[in-house]
Formats: sequence, C-alpha cells, structure tokens
Amino acid sequence: MKTKLVMIAFAIIYGTLVFSQEDSAARKNFLIGINMGFSSNKVKIENLKDEKTTSFNITPVFGIIVSKRFTCGISLDYSFVDNTDDEDYNDDKKSWTVLIFARFDGHLAEKFKWYIEPGIGRKEFLKDSEGYIDNELLVKTDFGILYAFSNRLGLELKVAGIGYDHVTFKSFYDLDAQTIFFGAIKPNVGLHYYF
Repeated sequence: MKTKLVMIAFAIIYGTLVFSQEDSAARKNFLIGINMGFSSNKVKIENLKDEKTTSFNITPVFGIIVSKRFTCGISLDYSFVDNTDDEDYNDDKKSWTVLIFARFDGHLAEKFKWYIEPGIGRKEFLKDSEGYIDNELLVKTDFGILYAFSNRLGLELKVAGIGYDHVTFKSFYDLDAQTIFFGAIKPNVGLHYYF
C-alpha cells in the first residue's frame, strides 16, 4: 500500500512542478478510457506436444491532461493468461496491475499522434489452486499511435514496449526473478474520452 501511495504522490508532484508554467485551463481536462488486448500463440517443441498460450487483458484508464502534450494518470489492468502444454495440465494465471503513468504526445498528421508512455506499477497475481502467490514490480515504457475521431474521442494502438520487472514467487520456497523485455507487445487497442 505504501508503494502505491508513493507512486501516486510522485506523479502528482512531477506533473505540478514540470508543467506549472502551462495554461491553467489545460489542467482542468481529464480523460477516461478503456484498453483491451488479446493474443494467442503456439510453440512447436520437437518430440513434445505443442505449447499454446492465450492471454486477454482489460484496462480502465483515468488521467489528468496537464498540457496539450502531457497527461498523467492511473490504470488498473486485469489480465488472464492460459498456458496449456498438455491436455491434462492447465497453467492459468489471473492478475491485477495498478500502474501510474505519464504520457507524452507528438504530432504525426492532422488526426494522428504518436505517444510515449512511461509508467511504474505493481502486479498482484491471484492465488491459484496450489496457493502460489506472485508479486511483481513493473517499470515500462509503451510506444503507440493515437487517432482522434474528434477533440473528445480518440482511438489508440500500442505497438511496442520496453521494460523491467521483478517477480517474487512465494510457495514452498521463496524465489526472485528479474526480467528486461523489449519489442512488440500483444495487440492492445484503447478508446479514450476527453472531458
């Protein structure tokens, strides 16, 4: 809980200090939206059965528009991953991720923008049947494209990401794992409303 409060306080202080010179009218605007992602892949392993992974996520997003090019906010991601490599064995994982983010927009064309979205968050895995608990600290930056239907409604597509996560597994033994990831991410589409 302390980690989440520190992340929220950091985002608010950062946005206030860096963009305090901006027009005050711009800071009265908000965005609310929802992102969804789905992916499915199959890996062929020699002399073994194919391994299939299916994942789905849904993410409500709330943000404060600090200026025309900068938004800070919070997202809450629910993710479900089904990893099946045997007909008799299913490794399903469900998780919640709270993420504090900052978004920087750039102009591409009349209705198109690019964006960079760094964020820091914490993922909590829900308990599975064997009682394992995984906790994950996540630092990442997503890259994407925005399309504005109007000045109030926009569609976004995340196309790539880079990040770092630190996972703690708690079961019969404690284990720490750290990962750096880079490259294309699963398709993730969002619809945002600005008010």
